[in-house]
Amino acid sequence: MILAIDDRLLFIDYVREQCKLGFFNLKLPLSLFNQLTSLRPLPCVIVFNQLFTAISKLKRLHPHSTIISLSRQLELLGIRSDRHSFGILANCYCHLGRVDSGFSLMAKSLKLGYPPNDYTFNTLINGYIINDKLPQAAQLLNKIVKLGFQPDIAIFKGLCRIGDNASALTLLNKMRSAAHYKPGLVIYSTIIDSLWVEVKGVLTEMLESNIAPNVVTYNTLVDMFCKDGNVVEAEAEAILRHMTDKGVAPDIITYNALLDGYCLRGQMRDAKKLLHTMAQNGCEPNQVSFSTMINGYVKLKNIDKAFTVLENMFQKGLSPNVVTYSTLIDGLCKANRLTLAWKLFTDMQAHGVTPDVFTYSSFLDCLCKSAQLDEAVALLEDMEDKGIKPDIVAYSILIDSLCEAGQLEDAAKVFSNLVIKGLQPSFRTYNILVKGFSKNGLMNEATQLLRKMEKDGCFPNDTTYNTIIRGYILSNDFTKALYYCDLMHLFQKLGYGLLGALYAATVLTLLMAVAVVIGVVMVNFLVEKPVVVREKLYFDYTDVNPSAVFLFGGYGMSKYGGGSGRGRGVPVGHTFHVSVVFSVPESDYNREIGNFQIMAEVVATNGKLIAQSSQPSMLQFHSYPIRLMRTFILGVPILLGISHETQTIKVHMLQYKEDNHLRTEAVKITLIPRAGTPYLPQLYEAEIVMHSKLPRVKEFVHNWKWTFYVWTSMYVYAVMLMLLLWFFRDLLAFPISRGIDRIERREPGQYRRKRKSALLSRSAFTDNVGSTSASSYTVNKDDFEPTIEEDVGDSESVCIEG
Repeated sequence: MILAIDDRLLFIDYVREQCKLGFFNLKLPLSLFNQLTSLRPLPCVIVFNQLFTAISKLKRLHPHSTIISLSRQLELLGIRSDRHSFGILANCYCHLGRVDSGFSLMAKSLKLGYPPNDYTFNTLINGYIINDKLPQAAQLLNKIVKLGFQPDIAIFKGLCRIGDNASALTLLNKMRSAAHYKPGLVIYSTIIDSLWVEVKGVLTEMLESNIAPNVVTYNTLVDMFCKDGNVVEAEAEAILRHMTDKGVAPDIITYNALLDGYCLRGQMRDAKKLLHTMAQNGCEPNQVSFSTMINGYVKLKNIDKAFTVLENMFQKGLSPNVVTYSTLIDGLCKANRLTLAWKLFTDMQAHGVTPDVFTYSSFLDCLCKSAQLDEAVALLEDMEDKGIKPDIVAYSILIDSLCEAGQLEDAAKVFSNLVIKGLQPSFRTYNILVKGFSKNGLMNEATQLLRKMEKDGCFPNDTTYNTIIRGYILSNDFTKALYYCDLMHLFQKLGYGLLGALYAATVLTLLMAVAVVIGVVMVNFLVEKPVVVREKLYFDYTDVNPSAVFLFGGYGMSKYGGGSGRGRGVPVGHTFHVSVVFSVPESDYNREIGNFQIMAEVVATNGKLIAQSSQPSMLQFHSYPIRLMRTFILGVPILLGISHETQTIKVHMLQYKEDNHLRTEAVKITLIPRAGTPYLPQLYEAEIVMHSKLPRVKEFVHNWKWTFYVWTSMYVYAVMLMLLLWFFRDLLAFPISRGIDRIERREPGQYRRKRKSALLSRSAFTDNVGSTSASSYTVNKDDFEPTIEEDVGDSESVCIEG
């Protein structure tokens, strides 16, 4: 497709406008890309950068792999990337989790004359944050701040998100100490929103840096102080006055936060003054403001003042919500003003506000406490008719009231219907019904409920057993009381035993983990590892015979300044093997070239040639039918960029043993054309692969390092365990000893003697349980002197006083 120059420019302008408007899918931008690549002459790289930027905004479609594939096509067309292109590609690699490829692009752009800027480094930092590698992001940020680059706020958001506020403050201090860059408003606001303890110091630094906080920053501070109960401190800091002095007007959120703080502390006079201040400053109170005031008065049991605030709401044209009504109704019910509560309940529904479960629970609690059980049951039925599902708390209140009124059959019926209604009874629900059965002498039903409780996975606690024991004592059945008392103490001892075993296992596991770490560190310090290097080669095609140099060793400045490498050396005695790997396109040009020569030269630090090797290579042969069939099968993956028409050629070049007297500095790889021809192969990329082989003894130790890990860790663990048992023996038995001592203090010697006598005589009166009087027992009721308490919440034992 060859267009006239006017059409070509018009089409490029059309592409730019489409990029500004954005895309909804990948179909249109891919079509535009294909049309741009068909233009002659080709558009400049800026047009493609605009297209790639627009594509990258389609984050929901994850277009990063597509952008990378399109960029490779541009390279094949001969369009050279610029700084912006490398930034877009680095961002795509980072989103794909390949931050290392982003660094490789930065090195390539540096070689092409585009040094990294703020955007480059911030892209890499964001890549680490996206992939949850915050330590690497912090390390990179520390380096770029020292180099004078301006960091992004993403690292601060990442540190605050995981709660690492200390690291965020450390980075902030480093940025402040750097003269070339000062943190801005967004960074300070991010840290203030996350910090609680250090917030005052951060705000002071912010003001000293002449950075004015905005209303969001002030709202965060006011809300923080008020929720922490420091309303007076918020006033002492004069936040509102400071906001006004700085020209920042407090909004409704600021006033409501301070109003809530006053109401939580019961300072209703100050809260009322604040309402007047709001009106004077032109900030009219809203629904939240009045609801907060009503909640404050209800907590102080000042219902009349709460109704006055409600009337003010109506006068202001504001409609109370379900929270406002429920708060008032709860206060009226607790004040036993049920008639007024019902009237408000009716008004609430007349104004179109539907009651919730909290509203009904307040009525239910009041009705049950006033023994109006029929009305309470009717209220529950009304809840269900209106589609409001009562929770387990509401049913527990009703069951408790039925038990107190002696209506155990109704209480048991309500309890049985809980599972049908999809509710799971709680500990409190079970204990309430057990208490009801025990107080009325229905101990068989109480023990059956106890077994059902265990069967349902809600295991009894001290409260449950104490309630059962009280019931048997009141029924003069001391044998059963002793049995459940022993059972409760047995479960307590088993519980403390399991806790002690878990505690000891935790201590020993931690000790083992420390021993493993020490053992691994010791072995790694002694074991030598082989060197494995894989680096890219960049050939200089300005020479007749292009060459690339790989540097390693780090022995000072080298004359091969343009080579690759990271300053890694091969230890003395290692034998290293050098191979080269080429990624070659399966083009007709490469097939026609045939053989070409690869020469490798090992150069010492003094410039002397240590070793040299030359190996032939060529593209792997495929016949025409095979190539045709392969193209047919892989046609679709090739078009989609999943597969490529390339071959990988790996050639082993040489091996050399490192000498202590003649250290290796570089390996030089040279491409030489076949004799009589000037043609060299086309390469996508080239890599050098170097791996060393250890000497025999060191190789044996390295191969068996896991065995050394195990044995060293075992020896360290044994030594640490002996030290622990010698100096800190009580540490392992701490929970067991405390728990057992607590139980033993509940069992004085006199009580244990009486319990033994009662158990020995159990067989004499087992058949007469329920009919024999207390005086016929071996142990009398007066010997126990139990403390009978009505509160189900009491968890202390009732049969331990002697």
